[in-house]
Order: sequence, then C-alpha cells, then structure tokens
Amino acid sequence: MRFSKLNEIFLIDAIHLFEFWRRYEEGGRKSISRAEIIELGHIIPLFFQPQIPYLPIEDTLYF
Repeated sequence: MRFSKLNEIFLIDAIHLFEFWRRYEEGGRKSISRAEIIELGHIIPLFFQPQIPYLPIEDTLYF
C-alpha cells in the first residue's frame, strides 16, 4: 500500500486485507487507516531511483 503524500510504501499480508474486507461487508468502515497499516504492515524503504525493493522484506517474512 502506498501513501503518496508521505512517500511511504508498505507490504501487508493478504490475510489482513481479507479482515478489512470482512469489516466492510459487515457494515464497518470502508477505508483502512494509516495507523492500521503501520501496525500490521512492513515499511519498504525507498531509494533515490524509483525502485520498490519488496523482495528483501518478503525474504525476512516468509523464508
């Protein structure tokens, strides 16, 4: 997920996205707050060149 105004990108597990979707279907809020993303996600550091190095994050999480 990307917060373009803050220039932040997060990797979030799909299981959490399913939980947010379930919340929405049950009449809850439609959006996901930045605080929830910070709590459940993993920030992907940005570099000068427009790269999104998410693979090292996945390596630490799943391997």
